[in-house]
Amino acid sequence: DMTRKQAALVQATASKEAADAKTSAVADVEAARQEAAAAKVAASKEITAAKAMAQEMEMDLVAVREELAAARAAASNQILEVKAAAEAEVEAVRKEAAAATAAATKCVVAVKAATQADMEVEREKTEKAFKE
Repeated sequence: DMTRKQAALVQATASKEAADAKTSAVADVEAARQEAAAAKVAASKEITAAKAMAQEMEMDLVAVREELAAARAAASNQILEVKAAAEAEVEAVRKEAAAATAAATKCVVAVKAATQADMEVEREKTEKAFKE
């Protein structure tokens, strides 16, 4: 009879230990699940932050590209303006040179005409003097 009591006691102890082990295992599994869920949330937050940072960097890159394009356009416009101004200046100098050449030519023609007229007057004086 005592052996049965001992066996029942051993069985009850074993059952309690098994129940305690099961409870402990369930608690461990639940803790592991909670840790995994927390890790998943943390990873999700990190991924979201990394995506936001990448998007911000992309926007910065786009802004830099736009600024560079604007600077290139401005430089190109300045080059065109300087070129146009230089061409206009060259054209003005050409016109002035042409006008100066035309004036010089008129002067030469006038001097030749005056010289011719002087020579004609001298010739007429000489002829008149011969006739007398």
